[in-house]
Amino acid sequence: MPRLFIALPAGEDVIEFFRPQYEFLQKFKSSIKAVPAENFHITVKFLGDCEDRLAEDILAAFKGLGLGFHPIPVRFRGIGTFPHIKKASVIWSGLEIEGEMVDAIVRRMDDFSSAFGFEREKRKFIPHLTLARVRRDKSLPPMLVDYIKENSRKEFIGSAFDRISLFESRLDSSGAAYEELHAILFGN
Repeated sequence: MPRLFIALPAGEDVIEFFRPQYEFLQKFKSSIKAVPAENFHITVKFLGDCEDRLAEDILAAFKGLGLGFHPIPVRFRGIGTFPHIKKASVIWSGLEIEGEMVDAIVRRMDDFSSAFGFEREKRKFIPHLTLARVRRDKSLPPMLVDYIKENSRKEFIGSAFDRISLFESRLDSSGAAYEELHAILFGN
């Protein structure tokens, strides 16, 4: 059963910039699972497991979407955790995005997915780039806590999101592999 989500994929500049952070995070494999840089994205809407026919219908409808959005300038700034550093489950880099374009995209994807019976989001959208997930029943090692605190306000890189994509996620023992099923380029 396909597992689908809609996301803003990170560009090559972001992937290359954060590759050293990925390498650093890999040192803490017993406590966290670092997200491979090539998988970096901003999840806009997680759909989850979909029956084959529903997945086909979603893909066909997604291919027909006309969004009319332009590339979205973004600045990656700081490293933090959800929900908080003493009980972290996710390590992330924050985003500063100008304008209302991301909110418009989130609303549009919520409308799109609700047409297929998916529940509308009740939580406020907090754009972030997931760098790692903390392993169950593990806490962050002191060296990693220090690293997060030292980089909590650091400005990293400016970039732009140039497309929104429908992805399929396949889980196996080595983690998640993502296949971009279709991309809608911005500015086209």
